[in-house]
Amino acid sequence: MDLRLKRKLGPQLIQAELLRLHNCRLSTSTIWKVLHRNHAKLLQRRRDTKPKRYSRKVPGESVQLDTRKIAPGIYQYTAVEDCTRLRLLGIYPRRTARNSVHFLEERLLHEFPFQSNEFRPIAEESSSALRSKMRYAAIASSFGLIDRAHRT
Repeated sequence: MDLRLKRKLGPQLIQAELLRLHNCRLSTSTIWKVLHRNHAKLLQRRRDTKPKRYSRKVPGESVQLDTRKIAPGIYQYTAVEDCTRLRLLGIYPRRTARNSVHFLEERLLHEFPFQSNEFRPIAEESSSALRSKMRYAAIASSFGLIDRAHRT
């Protein structure tokens, strides 16, 4: 109870402290039962800081991209435009460079209502892997995803 009262720790942190300090292994459900039996109050969540929101004044100036594994063999690609908060989702069976380029070229460039003037096609004489990498860099920089100084 001292860990809860003095340091305001939850069951998972109490579990880690008991293991670290006393080499005592208890499940979080057991710790929660002990806290409940001793009438420990619920901890209040800290809401001191506001989340930092990225926003641009011009639509199409910056787009945030993310990929996430949803389930085995299912990956979600997400693009969120910073000015309008317009969101585009794509589902793919694998997280590969080819799928990333497809999401950027076929979905993002065609389905977002604005176009960037900086996007230029890549020369056809380069290898397909290098062409995919260069195409991704060109698309990403045209939407402000990467700094032009870091583009290869």
